[in-house]
Amino acid sequence: MSLRNVLVLIGIPLWINAAATGCDNTTGVPDLAPPAAVVDLHVDDVTTTSVVLRWTAPGNDGSNGTAARYDVRHSAAPITDSSFDAATAVAAADVPNPAAAGTPQELTVAGLTPHAVHYFALRATDRAGNRAAISNLIHTATENWGHAQSEDELIGQLKMACQARDYDGFRRLLHPGLAFFLNEPAYDGTAQWGQAEESRIHFRMFRPEAVQPPEPAVPAELWLVSVDITLTARDGFRDATTYYYDPTTNPTGFHREDFAVSQTDYAASVFFQTHGETQYRVDGSQYFVVVNDLAKLPGDEGKFLLYRWEDLGAQASVAKSPSTWSYVKSLYRR
Repeated sequence: MSLRNVLVLIGIPLWINAAATGCDNTTGVPDLAPPAAVVDLHVDDVTTTSVVLRWTAPGNDGSNGTAARYDVRHSAAPITDSSFDAATAVAAADVPNPAAAGTPQELTVAGLTPHAVHYFALRATDRAGNRAAISNLIHTATENWGHAQSEDELIGQLKMACQARDYDGFRRLLHPGLAFFLNEPAYDGTAQWGQAEESRIHFRMFRPEAVQPPEPAVPAELWLVSVDITLTARDGFRDATTYYYDPTTNPTGFHREDFAVSQTDYAASVFFQTHGETQYRVDGSQYFVVVNDLAKLPGDEGKFLLYRWEDLGAQASVAKSPSTWSYVKSLYRR
């Protein structure tokens, strides 16, 4: 007599047999096929402490059927296969049940830290316990950062905007008179560029899918997967006397009664993970000059803005990559 018939005679439900033998059906055949990985996880809406995630249900056996449950994780650092289980899990009660393959689904993840970068990934599991590969990794910054209330906070927001690839957040930190000074001349001989070109470069870095002709497309291998930045202040901001008005040496400079101009440099480490085979790591120094509009109160829009940004040099830390921040930015100018 078959095991199936014995189970029926003694009154054990067949679904228990399925679970015990790694099956998620009633045939008694072991289920070894995991659900497909979610490949279109994306952020649809962001508030100060929450985000709305959307994706397409992946299925149960590959892209067919309906999975049993989702495991959704978030972290302040990029999530990988090895770090997935250590990331913070969204409570199972808040996660929707999987729908049939191909069905749009969504989840609101609440209780996030305001004004911070958050990474998200998920994986589906079937009733036999087979886990899918983790989804595509996404990240975003919770919004309403508030306007910088100090020079150091401005640089912190610059870092956060770059990590989150938040073009609008990045652009609002730049003074109209911004100049970025390259470590060495670019391919066309350019030694510096202004706010408009800096904004254009970062649009191409952060939103390559939105670049439209006649603007040249960003090569697929340069599309960013993530940007990880560490900025460590070497000393505090100090008065930047070079940039103040002087009728003889600097007739277009800032008047002390209206603006305070300060400068500092940071030790910088930046890792650009791209879709291509070559990744870029920058280890060096960054020099920043910040303008403080004395007519505005802390927290007002535009009180602190980045006026000068200088790449003081970096060392190549990844094969094939002459990695300075200037070099990486230049890749996105073409």
